Amino acid sequence: MRVILEQLVKLASIDAQTRDADEEAKAIPQQIQELREQIERLEQLLAHEQQRINDLAALLNEQEELLNQSADNITRARAKGAQSTNHKEIEAAQREIEANRRLSKEREGEVLRLQETVEQAQANIAKHEEALSEVRESIAEETRQAEQRLGELEAQKSGSVAERQAVSEAIPKDALRHYERIRSRRTPALVWLDEQACGGCRMVLPHQLANQIHRGEAITTCPQCLRIVLYKPLFVPEEDTPGIAAEDIAAQS
Repeated sequence: MRVILEQLVKLASIDAQTRDADEEAKAIPQQIQELREQIERLEQLLAHEQQRINDLAALLNEQEELLNQSADNITRARAKGAQSTNHKEIEAAQREIEANRRLSKEREGEVLRLQETVEQAQANIAKHEEALSEVRESIAEETRQAEQRLGELEAQKSGSVAERQAVSEAIPKDALRHYERIRSRRTPALVWLDEQACGGCRMVLPHQLANQIHRGEAITTCPQCLRIVLYKPLFVPEEDTPGIAAEDIAAQS
């Protein structure tokens, strides 16, 4: 019976490792998608910044054209004043010149402000483009590692299937059916005895039942959760690290 129990422990260990691998593999595609979405968000922010620069540049061009118009107006007003023959026309030309000078001064200030804003925005977007390039490289590496890990998990799963088949064949059919029936309802199907409590549901077991588990002479199940309960030191000596550990089984409850 001890040999059968040892095989059940191996089977439970394989199942625990497979569950962990499945959970990790299930999370990887989502992780990759989140990395890609992170790049998309940064690219969208960069596109908005570029659009803002384009809008500012268009506004700057418009103000520069208006400034040129004011300069042309001043030139025409001066020519008109020079050709005037009476005082009233000369005064009108002078007023037009002064009005356009004030307008030119305002537009010059606006042009300078827009030029500074565009230069600052261009400097910012250059920094952000550099940062985005670094993020792309970093995310590309993270994605590569995630895809590589996914491949490793798939290979591990294939190996586990073969190993599980070999271990299952070494277990009597009635004991294997009993284990699989429990596994279909409870995960994990096999847990360690924790002092006198079931390592799955934490029910304190009767003293006689706990003693039976300590002897390791039968497949003993918890009266409450129906999991197989074993005494760890019989199967996993403290100095041994390979094989199933308490966290591989009991922590899955």
